[in-house]
Amino acid sequence: MSLPDAARSATVAWLYLTSCGPPLSRPPRAPQPRRPSFANRLLTFVRSRSRLSRPPRAAPKPEITDEEWRQLILEFEQRADDKYDPEAIPPAGRLGRLDPAQFESLSYVFCGAMTAITTVFWYLGRILRMDSVLLLFYPLPAMYVASRFGLRFADLTLLCSVFLIFTVMGPLYAGLYFLNTGLLILTYSRALWYRWGWKLTLLGGGLAKGVGLALQLAWISVILRYNAWKAAAIQVTAMLTFMGNIANKVLGRVVFGEPGMSAVQAGLSVVVVLHSFYHVFFTLLFMSILLTRLRAHLVREPPDVPGVEWLLKRATRSKTS
Repeated sequence: MSLPDAARSATVAWLYLTSCGPPLSRPPRAPQPRRPSFANRLLTFVRSRSRLSRPPRAAPKPEITDEEWRQLILEFEQRADDKYDPEAIPPAGRLGRLDPAQFESLSYVFCGAMTAITTVFWYLGRILRMDSVLLLFYPLPAMYVASRFGLRFADLTLLCSVFLIFTVMGPLYAGLYFLNTGLLILTYSRALWYRWGWKLTLLGGGLAKGVGLALQLAWISVILRYNAWKAAAIQVTAMLTFMGNIANKVLGRVVFGEPGMSAVQAGLSVVVVLHSFYHVFFTLLFMSILLTRLRAHLVREPPDVPGVEWLLKRATRSKTS
């Protein structure tokens, strides 16, 4: 057999074997794991670090019972009566094992919070011309501190409020706040703490407001180099002239002429007194309503202003109906 015949026979035999037997192909490769991208690796690293830095979950605290709350309230009242005696016996139970320093710092925290609220109220009222809306809210933060923590912290709140208003708004508005509201707060806080009664509280608040209003005019005259008393006298003169003209028209003859200096001074005094007692009465009424609703947290309750209980009962009845 020649060489070409042998090669042809070998090729035919190989084709026969491959066609009859299993296909001669490579075995399939095992699936290779996909390499994560850089973004996925970075996200995995950040998650692992956050799990490591996360503090372990604290065990849930058991709820405080009503008896423990009553003991805590009695302790606060006892400390208030003893003028915050540090040797007062702490309440028994789980509340007695707490750090007493956190209760002592609570009053200072409230002073800071009420100082911030007072400054916001005064800024909105004076700078943004919302005084007619917020007029009754100015003494409330300090009065809440006085009724809950005592006179020392009420005076501290007033002092911090004056300092913060001086820092934010300047000496003019700080002085106006002290004369407009500060004197009223000093009077109301002592009336509330020493239980003067609503009549004496109203009288003292009216006198403080009148004196503060007179000192405001003097303060404005000094700071702005502007005679505020003269401007107030001009307004009172115009008011008396207008009222006299109306009376002359009603009577049909001239009875009231141009007001003299004594009439202007008397009219100015009447305006100051009426404005003071009008403002003080509604401030006392609003303060009594608010503090009566919060009496569970207070050491001293507000004075019993006539009509407050009736208003609260009427409001409760309207809610339930």
